[in-house]
Amino acid sequence: MKSNVNSYMRTYWLNFSIVFLTCTLFLPLQSCQEKKTPEDILIGKWFMESVQHIGYENGVAIDNHTDNYNPNQWTILFKQDGTGKEFRDEGNNYLFSEYPFFWGVNEGILEIWDTKDNLGHGIYISMPFTVSDNVLTFEYTSEAKLGWYEYYLDGGRYVYNYEQYYETSWFLRRQ
Repeated sequence: MKSNVNSYMRTYWLNFSIVFLTCTLFLPLQSCQEKKTPEDILIGKWFMESVQHIGYENGVAIDNHTDNYNPNQWTILFKQDGTGKEFRDEGNNYLFSEYPFFWGVNEGILEIWDTKDNLGHGIYISMPFTVSDNVLTFEYTSEAKLGWYEYYLDGGRYVYNYEQYYETSWFLRRQ
């Protein structure tokens, strides 16, 4: 009986030692792999899944809607050299748009700029973003704009002052 217990214990310790040495030798190799930065993960083609728009007037949401897109209807390509292209299919074979841009990441903020918009002005947008291997989201809040309008009611003149801004959230998937 004594030899069976010793045999069992030897087998147990031998198996334990093999597992322990295997883990000790091979687990550190995983940590040696180079970790990808958010910039590295961004590189590639992404398709727009949806865009949510929330409009505010004097801090109160007055408009909240989401636009959903089919794959290849709106695609964004981030290239490794800091350039990119936005492709939009406007719904028929004749209106396909392609917009080049420059991009970079600065302290967790995605910065996108273009040389000129359709009015000849330069465009610059910076927004926080999150990215994983398959999902990219970024959010943009516009600058607040002050406005007013006046109206007449029952012989009186009234002026209504307001502040408007909007928040836009983009949800993209890897293509």
